[in-house]
Amino acid sequence: MADCVEFLETSPEAVESDKAYCQWIRIQHIAEDVGIQLSLDDCSLNPGISDPKVQYTLKTFERQLAEWRAQLPKELDSRELYMNQPRNLMRVC
Repeated sequence: MADCVEFLETSPEAVESDKAYCQWIRIQHIAEDVGIQLSLDDCSLNPGISDPKVQYTLKTFERQLAEWRAQLPKELDSRELYMNQPRNLMRVC
């Protein structure tokens, strides 16, 4: 997937919406990684927010989001993109 995103971002034939789509893919990938690490698909495994694994995962998530924001091209920086970042991964089952 990373190769496809990189190709689409760097292709001279890519339109602006392709580049925006690549950012949506990047942020969704971060969200999926965190969900997997915290086992959010299994509500029976409901660790508390103070659990060390949860804390470590959240710090990693925050770092990944900061890195994503840092590489985000200015022309793609939009309120809509930020509003849809995966903020509510710690949902209650």
